Amino acid sequence: MRKLTASFTVLLLASCGEDLSKVDGPPPEGASLRGNSVVASIEPKEPEPEPEPFDEEGYETINFDLLGEFEYPVYVKIKEGEELPEIPEEVRTQNGKKIKITGFMNPVRFDREGVSEFLLVKDILGCCFGATPKMNHWIRVRMKEGERAKFYAYDQLTVLGEFEVSEEVEDGYVMSIYRMTVDHLTREE
Repeated sequence: MRKLTASFTVLLLASCGEDLSKVDGPPPEGASLRGNSVVASIEPKEPEPEPEPFDEEGYETINFDLLGEFEYPVYVKIKEGEELPEIPEEVRTQNGKKIKITGFMNPVRFDREGVSEFLLVKDILGCCFGATPKMNHWIRVRMKEGERAKFYAYDQLTVLGEFEVSEEVEDGYVMSIYRMTVDHLTREE
């Protein structure tokens, strides 16, 4: 086993591409550790910038308890002569309001610059990690044209924006009942 370990060490050092026999101790203070050095370059991570202040006046705080307290199936196919499940009046009155709501991000559309569309879900287990959430337990959220959000995998987000409540139908299926366009988004600490 010792012979194998020594052989592995020689291979590892040889793969670095440097002649380590000429190294006379530690590098001088302030010397770069870049290049083919055994120690990889470690750039200090810049702290995340402070979010710009945002005036939340005029935004009503709502939560998923209000939006999800009634029965609405996971999937709804529209059949001729059949009515859609009912959305309570108390929820329908939220349509067109500027709201503030907290949940978890489940990205739908994203690119190198960030997330342009996501589902804001009631809890983290109701997205890709657990059971499919009911249609009234998530909101389809879109960023404004050309804007992107950073992806937050496990953090709660508070989203502020104009809220839409209505059935969005595509190819005979209800695709969403809640939608928002983001005016402001913050990660909860």
